[in-house]
Amino acid sequence: MKRIRRITAIALVGFLAFSAAKPVKSNPALVAPAACATGVGCILVGVAVVGGVVYYVWQNRNERRHYLPIEDPEKEAQEMGGPHDVEPVIAGKASDAKRKCQQLARGRKLKEVRWFQGNRWDCVFY
Repeated sequence: MKRIRRITAIALVGFLAFSAAKPVKSNPALVAPAACATGVGCILVGVAVVGGVVYYVWQNRNERRHYLPIEDPEKEAQEMGGPHDVEPVIAGKASDAKRKCQQLARGRKLKEVRWFQGNRWDCVFY
């Protein structure tokens, strides 16, 4: 069975390599009008161009940007979901991984236990 697959694969590669070797004749000047070959294509191109220009002008009409200061960066990071400490643990089951993560906590709050691959689990702490 493997031998038949191997022969078939070699035959297909040879056929595609020699049958598809034809010179391509394309005119780059015809690519842009091809989008406007139908009325819908022209409308979509026009909407994209006008939308891009309007967005650019809207974003750059005011030189100064106004940002709110962050009072407590650690509190903001916790509310936004980061940064976290991640430590790997080797365990067979999720319950064993959770127990090992709780032992590794050392005063930190355990957010979740994620399976990584194989027997490796990641403990995510606040």
